[in-house]
Formats: sequence, structure tokens, C-alpha cells
Amino acid sequence: MKKLVKQEMADSTSLVNTLRDLIRQARQQVLRSVDIIQVQTYWQIGRHIVEFEQGGQTRADYGKRLLSNLADALTQEFGKGFDDRNLRNMRAFFQCFPNWNAVRSELSWTHYRLLLRVDSPEARNWYMDETAGQNWSTRVLERQIGTLFYERLLSSKDKQRLLEDSREQVRSEIGSHAISCVIRLCWSFWVFVIRLDCWSLIWSRRS
Repeated sequence: MKKLVKQEMADSTSLVNTLRDLIRQARQQVLRSVDIIQVQTYWQIGRHIVEFEQGGQTRADYGKRLLSNLADALTQEFGKGFDDRNLRNMRAFFQCFPNWNAVRSELSWTHYRLLLRVDSPEARNWYMDETAGQNWSTRVLERQIGTLFYERLLSSKDKQRLLEDSREQVRSEIGSHAISCVIRLCWSFWVFVIRLDCWSLIWSRRS
């Protein structure tokens, strides 16, 4: 019984690895497609709001209550995600990145909401490029912004060393997270195999 389970576990290792990679790639592709469409849609919403607000004195006066009215209408039809605060973020998103070609498609909407907290255009663009280039998660980006990494980098006497140390730390965190995910996946699969084998044994005895 134990030898059979061990053999099944060993034989399933390559299959687990293959399925893990397949599922991970599929999820990444789906999420990336959704992220790109969401970011582009929110940028377009922000653009329309800004252009409407700039459409003369009458619209400027109306703009004082524009977001509130839009939030009520859009929330009623499309549900959550279009409240006053998020619409302000969309407007600010367009104002900070008026050129769509300058927007990095690798980043999610959550990334951009974090970037909107950065006042300096230079710092904001640096964080955006570094996030895209180094595949930062939103957690890493929030931490780097919160610790004023860009400002510390500018004032550092050894900028390259500080940058390399930071990148190495992030890579280590990403690697640790990936390993833990693989371990959980393998463990879940092995538990499933053991339970399946036990049920097979029970049913064979009953029959």
C-alpha cells in the first residue's frame, strides 16, 4: 500500500510540474488581458471627464457636482467600482499620464492607484518603469513608495549598489513566494492522491 502510494507520488511529479506551469501561464494571460483592458478603460474614462470639464464655463460650473452625478449613474447601472473616489482616481490617472503611449501595459490598475500617491512626475515615472522592468508586485511598489526609495536613491553616494541590493531583495521575495506556492500545490495533489487511493481500497473491500 505505502509503496504504491510512493510510486504514484513519484510518477505524478512531472505531471504536477506540467499542469502547474500550464495553469500559471493561463492565469497570467487572462489576468494580464483583464488588467490591460481595465487600465485602458479607466484612462479613457478619465480623459472624457477631463475633456468635459474643460468644455467652457457652463461645464466648469457643472463639474463641481459632475463626479457625484456620474458616480450615481454608473454605479446604478454597472455596480461597484465607479464611486466618487475611483472616478477621481481615473481623472487623476489621465492627468498624470495624458499620453497613453507612455502608460506601461505591464502594470495593473492597483499599481497605478499607488503611483498616483507620488507627487513628483520624475519619481512617479521612475517607479512605473522600475515596477514594469523588475516585475514588482503591488506590495513591493507600495513599500518602495512608502520608504521613499527613489528619494533615497537620489541622495545615495553609491546609487548602483543601493539599486542592485534592492533588486536582489525583491527577486528573493518573489522566489520565496513562488516556492511556497509550488509546495502548497504539490502537497494538495499528494493529499488528493492518497485520499483517492484510500477510497479505492475501501470500495474494493466492500465489493
